[in-house]
Amino acid sequence: MAEAQDRQASALEQWVGVLASPVIWTLHLLIGYAVAEAGCFTGVFGSETTLRGVLIWLTALGLVGIVFNVVWGYARWRQFRHGSSSVGEDLRAFDRSAFMALAGLLLSVLFGALLLINLYPFLVLTAC
Repeated sequence: MAEAQDRQASALEQWVGVLASPVIWTLHLLIGYAVAEAGCFTGVFGSETTLRGVLIWLTALGLVGIVFNVVWGYARWRQFRHGSSSVGEDLRAFDRSAFMALAGLLLSVLFGALLLINLYPFLVLTAC
């Protein structure tokens, strides 16, 4: 029973695993639009090439965060997936942990793909 409690993730850790990638994607979207707007209308970055580089680096930073969450979510899912049950052990919390780890992993893959889709216009279109 103590082993099962050691393996059970805290509620905060589970929710961070599920929500980290959507938050990273949302922040990328908001900051990217703000940087593009500031760069195009005020000329803060000097040239459009510099602005494009800043937006690409911002996307790369978001991808690093999402890839970290994918690796972390996969490790958590494998940890909870291979649990053994003993007689009389309440498995609801264990099952919730495994489900939330898998949900975080799949959401991270989805939002990583969305971030890559957001990268495409920076590569082929003009920033302004």
